[in-house]
Amino acid sequence: MLTAPGNLWAQYTPTLEFVSVGGPSGSGPSIAAQQLTFENNTNNPTGNTFVAFTAPTTTVTFSLSNQQYPLSTTYSSTGASVVFGGGNNLGQKAINGYTYYNLMGLYSVPVDGDFTSAGMITAGTGIDITANYSLQLFTSVMGLEPKGAATTGTYYMADLTIAFNTLVTNPVIHFIGLGATSGTLGFSTEFALATPSLTLTRLSGSREFAISGTQILNTATPIAGNTGSGGASGSVLVTGTNISTMTFHVYVRGDGGAGTWPTGNTSGDGFMIGVSLLTVNSVLPLSITDFTATSANTSAQLQ
Repeated sequence: MLTAPGNLWAQYTPTLEFVSVGGPSGSGPSIAAQQLTFENNTNNPTGNTFVAFTAPTTTVTFSLSNQQYPLSTTYSSTGASVVFGGGNNLGQKAINGYTYYNLMGLYSVPVDGDFTSAGMITAGTGIDITANYSLQLFTSVMGLEPKGAATTGTYYMADLTIAFNTLVTNPVIHFIGLGATSGTLGFSTEFALATPSLTLTRLSGSREFAISGTQILNTATPIAGNTGSGGASGSVLVTGTNISTMTFHVYVRGDGGAGTWPTGNTSGDGFMIGVSLLTVNSVLPLSITDFTATSANTSAQLQ
């Protein structure tokens, strides 16, 4: 019989998480790929004991591509509508800079219970929004008005690719603060998984946060910015083994409010994304208290 001293197997499920170290410094807006390094939370989900993880060092790189609504450099220094480290919900002319790497609880008022660090633990546990970090993104909706886009529509904006430096299994993606307003119009960034053979499962989140097949949605009407009051935050399990990359189509959905898509300014939806993984190569201290051996043809079967 194999046992774990102190029942560690039941008590702790170590996970790789984003914390204060390991993220990009500075602010955007930028469309340059962003690399983040995981730290090991050795006593997840009940605590936050973070140590460097080198077995192997595990990183994830976020990159943007296939921008569908380019903007002039007057409005976006990158020429893109979807950027890292951007923010502008105040009707400003150009996308302004915002720090790339932020605490998960920085804005949109989520709570710890909106998130789950791993698919095998109790829903709503394992993430601390005052300790865990995430990557800032921004989707400007300015490019929709010149195209005559209906405010009730859903529009493909760009692609977001998440790539790991080592093969991973069943990662969890955390979305924070999907949803914003411009005047009386609400709108939200949404996603659709484009990588075949992977499946999505909602682990936890606000009432607006929903999974439908390969889609990650904000179901609120009207849409707003605060989690639980029209803004969506939550965690989704991506089920698959030996994953190196996954790509999401990035969309914007309008709620059909009385307003129009903004003109003359780059109002948009600022949100954050985090990732957590079960710690690979975790070995718990085991002791053998008893075993039996029986003959199985020409071999011995141990139990």
